[in-house]
This record gives sequence, C-alpha cells and structure tokens, in this order.
Amino acid sequence: MSTRAASHAGSWYSSAPATLSSELDGWLAQVPDSIDGNKLPVPGARVIIAPHAGYSYSGPAAAWAYKSLDLSKAKRIFLLGPSHTMYLSGCAISSQEYYATPLGNLKLDQATIKELQATSKFDAWKAKTEEAEHSLEMHLPYIYKVLANTFNSPDEFPLLVPVLVGATSGLTERSYGEIFAPYLADPTSVFVVSSDFCHWGERFQYTYYLPASPSANSEGYSLSRRDKTPTNPWIHESIGRIDKLAMDAIEEGKHQGFLDNLKDTGNTVCGRHPIGVVMAALEVLEQEGKISAENGGRFKFVRANKSDTLRLAIGRANGDIEIWNPLNGAWFQETILRGGQDRSVDGLAWVQDPDEEDHDGKIIPGKLRLFSIGYTTTVTEWDLERLQPLRQSSGNHGEIWCLAAQPQLAPGQQQADGAWNGQNLITGCTDGALVLYSTADDDLKLQRVLVRPSAKKAKIISVNFQDRNIVVAGCTDSTIRVYDSRNGSSIRSISLGSGPSGGPKEIIVWAVKCLPNGNIVSGDSTGELRIWDGKTYTLIQRIKSHRQDILSLAASADGSTVFSGGMDRRTVVYKQSGGPKSRWAEVSHKRLHNHDVKTMTSFEGRGMSFVVSGGPDATPIVLPLREFGAENQRMLPYLPQEPIVQSVPAKRLLMSWWDREVHIWRVSKLTQANDNAESDSESEERHRSRKLVAKVIIKGEANINSASVAAHGGLLALSTNSEVKLFQLRSRGGNQGDALRVSKLDLSEKLSRGGARLVQFSPDGQWLVIVRRDNRIVATRIVGDVAKSPSTVRVLPSPAKLSRLDRKVDKATRFGGLGDYERNINRIAFSSDSRILAVSDLAGYIDTWLLKDDGDQNGADSDDIAESDASPESSSDESDSEDATKSITLKGQSWTRNPSTSSLPKLPAAAVVLSFRPCAASIAPETEDRMLVVTATSAVFEFEAKSGKLTPWSRSNPTTKFPDEFKGLRDQAMGCFWDVADSKERLWLYGSKWMFMFDLSRDFPPETEANAQRKRKHMHIAGQDNPRKGTSGAGSKIPDEQLTTGMSRKMQRVIHEDDSSKPREINLRNHVGILDDDEDDDEDRLDYGKGSDEAGGGAQGKLRRGGDVEGGAQAGELTEYGDEEGSSEHPPHWWHTYKYRPIMGIVSLGGGGGEAPAGSSGLEIALVERPEWELELPPRYYGDQEWEKRGL
Repeated sequence: MSTRAASHAGSWYSSAPATLSSELDGWLAQVPDSIDGNKLPVPGARVIIAPHAGYSYSGPAAAWAYKSLDLSKAKRIFLLGPSHTMYLSGCAISSQEYYATPLGNLKLDQATIKELQATSKFDAWKAKTEEAEHSLEMHLPYIYKVLANTFNSPDEFPLLVPVLVGATSGLTERSYGEIFAPYLADPTSVFVVSSDFCHWGERFQYTYYLPASPSANSEGYSLSRRDKTPTNPWIHESIGRIDKLAMDAIEEGKHQGFLDNLKDTGNTVCGRHPIGVVMAALEVLEQEGKISAENGGRFKFVRANKSDTLRLAIGRANGDIEIWNPLNGAWFQETILRGGQDRSVDGLAWVQDPDEEDHDGKIIPGKLRLFSIGYTTTVTEWDLERLQPLRQSSGNHGEIWCLAAQPQLAPGQQQADGAWNGQNLITGCTDGALVLYSTADDDLKLQRVLVRPSAKKAKIISVNFQDRNIVVAGCTDSTIRVYDSRNGSSIRSISLGSGPSGGPKEIIVWAVKCLPNGNIVSGDSTGELRIWDGKTYTLIQRIKSHRQDILSLAASADGSTVFSGGMDRRTVVYKQSGGPKSRWAEVSHKRLHNHDVKTMTSFEGRGMSFVVSGGPDATPIVLPLREFGAENQRMLPYLPQEPIVQSVPAKRLLMSWWDREVHIWRVSKLTQANDNAESDSESEERHRSRKLVAKVIIKGEANINSASVAAHGGLLALSTNSEVKLFQLRSRGGNQGDALRVSKLDLSEKLSRGGARLVQFSPDGQWLVIVRRDNRIVATRIVGDVAKSPSTVRVLPSPAKLSRLDRKVDKATRFGGLGDYERNINRIAFSSDSRILAVSDLAGYIDTWLLKDDGDQNGADSDDIAESDASPESSSDESDSEDATKSITLKGQSWTRNPSTSSLPKLPAAAVVLSFRPCAASIAPETEDRMLVVTATSAVFEFEAKSGKLTPWSRSNPTTKFPDEFKGLRDQAMGCFWDVADSKERLWLYGSKWMFMFDLSRDFPPETEANAQRKRKHMHIAGQDNPRKGTSGAGSKIPDEQLTTGMSRKMQRVIHEDDSSKPREINLRNHVGILDDDEDDDEDRLDYGKGSDEAGGGAQGKLRRGGDVEGGAQAGELTEYGDEEGSSEHPPHWWHTYKYRPIMGIVSLGGGGGEAPAGSSGLEIALVERPEWELELPPRYYGDQEWEKRGL
C-alpha cells in the first residue's frame, strides 16, 4: 500500500493530531454561520478556491471556503493545485493509494484516476516531487476535518483525486476543461482549487503598481529601486486593488476575461492555471446548457473583512487596566483605563455577545465586553471607548475573590429555549458564596446566588467552567466543589486530604483549570499539580513541581500542555506524552519572574500561540506555548507606552506624574568637572543636581490621565476621568530659592467638567487643547502675560470645537466587536510654531488643523458659542458638511480643518510617536510642516502636513532601508526629541530599552551585494529558512546551537528511488522568524548588538554626560561608506545603544535648536530610568540555593 507522507506536517502546520484538530475547529468556529444572509454551508456549493500558505497565515482564511463547501452529496473530491516542484506544460496525476494527514489517511479514487490516465493527457507524478509539493498537502487536513464533521466514519469519506496543474496556456486549460466538465456536472463531485493570490516583490520579479484612478494615459507601471515610495495609494493598497480586479474577473465567469486580466496586470496569482482549468470546465457546461449564472455557475468570493479584535487586558494594583494589542507579536499598549485611590484589579474577564443579523441578512459580530473585580462586592463593566466604568452590579454577599466567564456556545450547539446564548459570569466570594451574574440584554445584573455562604466559612478563591453549565470551585478547606449553574445543585465535593506534616491542616486550592476533554487541573498550597478525571472526579495523577504554593494555571487549546506559576517564582511546563489516557510529565521549569507568579492566561490562533504571566514584580512575560523550547520568552514593559515626563528647557524644569501626584524638578546644568568625575562621586553629584521644586496632589479619587506643562513654565494642566484642572506656577523667591508656588486657576464648567483623556499646551503657550473621554476635541485660548503679569492670565471660558474627518466605517465594525474603540485618539502634537495641530487614533488615521488669523488678536473675547458646539452628546466623528467645517474665532484666531487631511493615508498600524520637526534658525517658521510618524509596527514616515504627502526624505528612505538593528527591535518606540542646532537634522528615537539617532540630512546608503550575502549567510547558519515570517507572538527564535530540545530543527531525509538520489533538508518545526541579536528577550542572554555601546565610553559616554556624538561612529556602525567606520569628516548616519533600561522618558533640556534657551551650546537631555529593583515589592519566598542578585 503506497502512501504519500505528510511531509510538511510539523513545519507548515502542526503534526500533533489534537493540536491540529483544535486549530481547525477554532478557525471554522470563527466563521459566521451565514454570509450575506445565506446559511453555511451554501447549498450546492461544490467548488471552492482556498490558499495554501502555512496555516499560521492561511488557516483562518481557508476556513471561510471550507465552511461554505456543501459535501452532502459528495462521493469524490478533485484537488487541483499549481506546481512548485516540477515543470509541467499540462497536468500530472498521483499514483499513490493514500494521502496521509496527522488526522488520518485519505483514500484516493483509483477508478477515476485510471479514467483520467486513459486520456493520455496526464503525466506521471514522481513520488519525490509529489512529497515536496505543498499546494495540495496544505488542503488535506482541512478536507479530512470537514469530512469528519459531515460523515459518520472514515469509511464513508468521499475519495480523493489529486491533480497537479502546470504552466498551461489558455488553449491547454480549455482542453483540460473539456475533460473535467463531465465530472463537474456530476452533483457528487466536489472541486477544491488551491491558490494564493498576488506574490509581490523583486524576489517574484513582480513590482507592478496601480495608481489611484488610472486614466487612459496613466496606467499601472512597475516600480524599481530608484523610484520613490508611492503613497496614493500605498503599495499594499495597490496590491489589494490588483487582486480585487482578478477576483472580479473570476466572479464574472469568463475564462478569457480572466486571462485578459492576468495579461493586463501581470498578477502573479499562484493558482491561476488550476483556476483557469475549472473556469474553462464551467464554460463548457454553460455552453451545453447544463449550468448558468442564475443556477449557480459562478464563483463568489467570501472574505473576512472584520478587524482584528484580539486584545489582552492587564490589571494593576493601583486600579489601572492596560489594554494591549498583540499585533502579531509586536505587542502594543493601546490605552490605559485609569484607576484611583484605594482601588485595585484582582480579576478580569472578556465576554463576547452572540452575533446578530441585520435587516440585510449580514452578520454583525458580537460586542466584546470587559469586566473586572477588585476585592469588593462589585463587578464592573468597562466602556473601552470612553475609558470609564460603564455599569456595575453587586449583591448581598462577601468580597469577590475570583471571576470566570462562561464558555461561548460552540458552533452548531443549541441553547435551551429562552436561555441566554451569550456568556454569563461566575464569581467566588470570601464568605463561600458562589454567585452568577447575567450579561444578557447588554446589561449586568446579579442573576442567582448558586451557593449560599457556608457555616464552615470556606472561601472560594478559584473558579472555572467545565462546560457551559458545570462550575468547578477551589476552596480553602482542602476541597474542590462542582456545581450545576442552572439550579445551584452540588454535583461532587472532591477532597484533597490534609496538609503536609508540620504545616497547615487545610490545603488551599489557589487555581483550577478545566481542559477541553473535561478533566480538571488544580494547583494548591502544597506546590502540587493534580489532574482529576472530568467524569468520575477521581484523582488521575499528582506532580510535586513547586517548592511553594501554585498560584496560577494556563493550558493549551487542545489540553495537551499545562503551565503553572507559583510562589517560588517558578514557571513550570507539563505535557502529556501520548493519547488522552497517557501520563503527564514536567518537561521544563524556569524562574522568569522576580516575585510570585500570580496570574496566567493563554491564547492560540491567528498564527499565534502564547502564555502571558504576571505578578507583584509588575512585569508581564510572554511565553511561547506551541513553540516552547524553540523560541525565547519576552518581557513586556511595565511602564506606560506614552512617556509620563515632560520638560521646560527654558527653565530647566522636569515634570512627571504618577497616580494622583505631579512632581516638578529643576535640573542644574552639568559642568565639565561632572563629566570627568569618578562613578561614585558622579552619582552623588547627579543627585544634587536635581531639586524638587513643586509637588501637586490632586483632590478626589481618580488617577491622572494626562498632564502638560507650558513651554514658558508658568502653567500646568491635568486631566482625570472627572475633571480638567489648570494650575499656575510662579517662583516663591526669597529664602525659598527655586521652589515654585502652585495656585489653581478657575476654568469654566464647559472646560473642566467631564474630564479628558489628553491635554496639551501649544508651544507658544497660547492654546490649550483638550481631548474629551468621548474623543471630542476642544481648543481654548489663554490670554495674559505669564511672565510679566501673572495675575492677568486667564482662560477663555468657551472653547472651539475641532471635528475630525468622517471615516466611513462599516456597520459590522462600528456596532460589533470593539465598536468605535479603534477611533480612540492616542496621540496629539503641535508644530513648533503652534500653527498646525495633529491627532492620531488607534485605527491609524491622522487628522490635522491649521491656525488662521481672522482679525484683531487683541479684540473682544468670543465667548458666546452655541452650546451645541460643545455638546457632550455629539459624535467625535463629523461629516464634511458646513456645520462640521465651520470655525470659531477666539481673539482673532481660529482652527480650521486642513483641506489635505483626507490625503493623509491610513497608517498600517496606530501611531506611537507623532512629532513635528522643530524650526531651525535658518528656516522660516511658516514653512516648517514636516510631521514624523512612527507606527506600532515600527514603520517610519515623514509627511508634509499641509499637503498630506510624504517628504522627499521619507520617499527616498522607506523603513526597509533603515538599519537592521532598528527593524529588528521588538519593544515599541515611546517618544523622540530633535537636534536641529548648527544645521544638524538629527532625530533621536527611544523605547523602553533602546535609543537610536538618525541623521535626516542624508539618505541611508543602498545595501551592497556583499552585505546582503553576509546577511543571508548569517540567517542560514542560524536556521532561518524564511526570515520574513514571524514567531508565535512571544520572543525570537532560539538559534539551533542554543536549542535545549536535544536535536536540530532540521534533519536529512533520503528517498531511495535510484542511485542518484541526493539527501535534502527537511524542516522539522515551523520555527521561522527574524533573527534579532539585539533584543533582550532573556536578560540572562543579553546581546547588545552590532554598533551598540555596551561599555559606555566614546560617543555613548558623551551622550550620558550630555555631550555631542558628532565626530565619529562606534566600530561596526553603518556609515555612508557601508560598513566602514565613521570619522569626523564622515559622521555616522545612525547610532544606537541599549545601555539604559527601563526608560520612563527622555526630554530635552535645551541646546537642540527650536526651544533652546539663549546661550546654550550642544544638545542636553535628561533620561529618566525606573529600574525594576527600585520597585517597592512585598517580601518574597526564598528557597534553598536562592539568593539576591547583587551589584546591579
């Protein structure tokens, strides 16, 4: 019996049957049950086109096609795919008997294969090239899965007919179409066509670009390296349009029309020849009158157009909730829901409401909702769009200790009549009560107290759902209790026995986790992991893996891997070696955290597979799940993504805020003597060089959302969720020296009420811009002379409203998923002359406004503004109507929307840095409108804000030309500062662990062939088959020589067909990612990377002491001469360091041009670090052979 092996299993997709089955089920479940009003599968849909890339990329998309496929009458499945491994001018057919998949074997239809071979039109397919071909194999697991969901047993499965289609011509495709037409007419035949679409880039010799609205004289053209990066549209948008044209041609159903489209655009549709064969067959049947467009003889493309709604919520001890976007491993902290005094977050849960169908029959994804508990009797739901609590519910029970969400209703599963199809919440309380909260009808209310407080006062401190109805609760009295949530009846009480000798009598069950097969995993105060049978509730196995209490648990989607975290700071991994009845074993343990590992969560899907853990050390750590042992873990920053420090260079003030406090420091200028001081005396001198001159503690419970200090140093603005506050800063004088007097200024109710998410002064101090919690933007004028007559300073009471451009958001996005959350404004920036204002949002849109002079700036105040202009009920997105574009004049000036705002393209990801170049002395201020944007995907753009176009520098220097050290960064950029003095044009970017300098006065040099060859060789040595592919969402790939798995990722496989057979390398695992020697995924393996300054001498040492780095590059840094070292004649294009960590913020103290105080020379900055070892942590456990790290 000849069987084609699943040669790509374990690399392109999982080779573990349980894991693969779970992934396929998950992707199919994400597809709605109907599309455009048609229930799935579509009746009579017997032909599909689906991609054949690795499952981390194509798996979710292919699910849409396979869920649409009607297999109810199927007896044979024709699988047609393009050839990547052998040249064919026609087609080839398999001579195997079975095709293997990790899920089981698929039997081939020998009778049909012989019929096709009898036509003499099909070549023989050698086993060697057949196993190497991936275009057919990538469909086999999906075919097996949908067949298993349709038929009772594999014996009933339809038979498979694999066909490889070569580089056929249009005439050849028609001849094969005539052969396949009779089979296509048979209602028991199903056709699966394997095809990716456009392959774009020089490696594919295809760089076709389609401009916006091409005319007869302006068609598409091919881009070259010499061309500037086009923006109207962006390249990825052009590729989408090219593919859309091909899809339209396929849906039109004319074979020649499809060929004409490919000829016009040159589109590299990978499966164009198999598609052409099937289209030709359909045309034959249409000519014979057997099908028509009306009775289903047409393709219809179905696509997942909804945005990515995957988010991670992290709760902090101060009540803050951080919302993170995994962003395919880029990990971007999008926003923070601020807490307040005496608040904490002790539990979080996401739920998603059921999908809904609108009057047009279109599916609107269910709304995502976030709930929290904080060791009170209250459950809180959060409004992610307004950054505030949405609703709360509580009951007559004890403080809530734990929280869990009901599992979603499985696809095809029907809920009882009248029952809520969404996800309810279960809470465990300190008095032993178990309480069910309902989330039905877009509400939150206590539905039922399932278990009343017990006489034993046993606390419920862990809870989880075994299925939608069965609840498992871990208690403090050595017991795990199982209840039915429908009626509160007790199903079973599981005793863990008594505690160890010499210790507490009662065992505390800190964590419970239910696996997909129903089994229960518990972690307790003895440090033991216990696995319980989900049906009999008897103990299966116990593993002593921790030296102290196990506090948290997480599991893989298929239940084959479990993670535990404990009080001993260990993170332990367990795996089940064989089938569902095999034994569990500890396979690894690491001490990743510096304190207790209190919480864990996991995610698998969309190409990612990771576990996130956290505890009192404040640092979230992302661990690879499926790729554990083959990828590094990574630490997420514990400081806010947006810097919480600002400076006033003119007065050398530094302002920072945290919770409800603001601190203002005055920094003395460093002297030359400081630069040459010894390390100890230098540290002491640095401490004396800064002095606290003011401290503000705001009234109320809410934490500060945003703070801004005016460039003249005389005004301070703060915002919370409830109020906007304005303070005046004046020198106390006399014996109090540098101390500042802080006095509150009155604001009108229009300005102060309702709070704000962002506040920002203009550089000239004449405008205060406030971004409300509902994303309305208002600007108010500040009048009076702060320096000469502080008592005359006041804020005009009625602000002008600035309306954003209306972005046409589809209904499914606006009313489903995260709603308008992505339209939340996250960054705000003024130009250095205060005449341009820009804001960006999480969706990647940028809006700009221009300041116009409308009359006498010393005239009367324009306070009488219609209340509707500042109505809190108005929408943040306005149309282009006259009402939306009208401006309000304040003191002879008004803000109007920039007419070129619509020309600014949507960014590939949210902006993390938004900044205007400051005006150099040689440039007239009104000509400076260059706006720098750095996105969460590390793309760097510079726009001319007034025109909405890329600057010449940005066109000539796309992100692809940036140094590899920068492109390989994993931590997001936080901010930037500029050095434009003395004709310099230097940009300084920084993140939590890195700092880069780029000279924008010159272009990056082109990459030489020698450099490219060295890079490819380096990646080959490290086992990087395709460096473009990403990782599982955690750290970077571990090089082969550092693997601890006992074997390399690759081995040689020899197929003995003849004596000339040569060995070839087979990729064992899908462990491909960008090699990044610079990152700090593992502090114990820190590599500072090429061109960095680890020792702190040279230019980096000058930087730390406030000096200038011009005059030379570090050894190995890239210069305009390629890899040669820089010199004073040829200063470096760029420079970087990884010495400072973690960085809370970097601000200029002058000398960089623009805002530099008089008499300053050279750029001077203040860098604020917040080392982890300085955090105030509670006492932690120390076991045998453990000690503190000293000398940090």
